[in-house]
Amino acid sequence: LVRQAFAGAEIAFAPDRRRQAIVDSWPEDVDDTRARRDWGFRPAYDLDRTFNEYLLPNVTRRYARGSERSAGAMPGETNHVR
Repeated sequence: LVRQAFAGAEIAFAPDRRRQAIVDSWPEDVDDTRARRDWGFRPAYDLDRTFNEYLLPNVTRRYARGSERSAGAMPGETNHVR
């Protein structure tokens, strides 16, 4: 999905150990079969909708602000968005 939205994107990830420990404590998968059956649960967002309506607009705005700062950087300086 990322490369479809941002052709040529270079993706790097360096996890924060404390946050990763929290994530590692979560179940690997969440089975919502019973909630769907018993309560008629239906998620409002699937992966594509989450990416396109939440992540993509926010990442686009954040990097647009980052590139505005980069435009004013001195030669040899870069501004990284975290």
